Amino acid sequence: MNDIYRQRLAGGLIGYAVGDALGLGTEFMTAKEAEMRYPEGLTDYSQIIRDAHRGQWRRGDITNDTRILLHITEEIMKQGHIDLQAIARRLVDWYDDDHSTDHIACIRWCLSDPDYISDPIGTTRKVWSQMGHFDSTNEAIGRAILGATLHDNPREVTSSLVRITHYGARCLCTAHIVGHTAYDLLWHGHVTPIEALASLARKFDETVVPYLYRAYEGTLEDLKLDDEDLYNDAAHSMMAALWPLWHCESVDDTLSSIVMAAGDADTNAALALSLAGMLYGYDALPKHLIEGLVEREYIEDVTGRWSDFVLANLDRHS
Repeated sequence: MNDIYRQRLAGGLIGYAVGDALGLGTEFMTAKEAEMRYPEGLTDYSQIIRDAHRGQWRRGDITNDTRILLHITEEIMKQGHIDLQAIARRLVDWYDDDHSTDHIACIRWCLSDPDYISDPIGTTRKVWSQMGHFDSTNEAIGRAILGATLHDNPREVTSSLVRITHYGARCLCTAHIVGHTAYDLLWHGHVTPIEALASLARKFDETVVPYLYRAYEGTLEDLKLDDEDLYNDAAHSMMAALWPLWHCESVDDTLSSIVMAAGDADTNAALALSLAGMLYGYDALPKHLIEGLVEREYIEDVTGRWSDFVLANLDRHS
């Protein structure tokens, strides 16, 4: 049974990195622009155009979506448990050393606050209050993938990992929905019924429920993932993550559909391919995209150690 779990764990984490790296190729485009730029579809990092945005990365690079996830993963393994202050310290050290511009306002404000390391969640609450209204952005949803893998208390872990930078109800709600889906894929091998996800959404944010049913019943075009006013909204990325589970039949179909839908495509494809990787397993991921990751050896090393950590944790609680 552990071999099956290892396939799903690796499929989830490496799938996240692959989706992130390929999705960068259409990030911030409309679907029509993506079709114009990639008339044969985007299936390889070598095709990614070099413009002012994409020129900040090498082809096959991961973005901060995956970078933060890997930092959190490594710190959990280092501490042997969830230590929010240790995670906060690691993120601050990385932020201080990082010179990219790939940081949204709430993350910049949280990680630069002098109180953040001693009280990350309290600081996040304060920052969100001081800055006024924040759009419910999607950057924290992927952390639910880690929450789902820690079998003993996934919901509490997900809540903590989201709230170290995001304090909105929709941010938390969508993360729990993706996390619950990942949990069922990883540990039970099935897709969560829509009714169960809707019931969960009502516990956190009722406004998310219509988005769930749009993803379940609608076409990819119905999701409007490339709407520039909404593309990084957490509910839209949640739809992008779930839609392929109900409408696609393979990893390749999942990746092609979400990447070419454009919008916040790196986040959307990371989430979608992570869930697809759990559903179909690591061996179903495109090998050329794994091999083309700039930091392949590092990502595979973290993934292998994380699988060992998760399964050891499972054995302790079985």
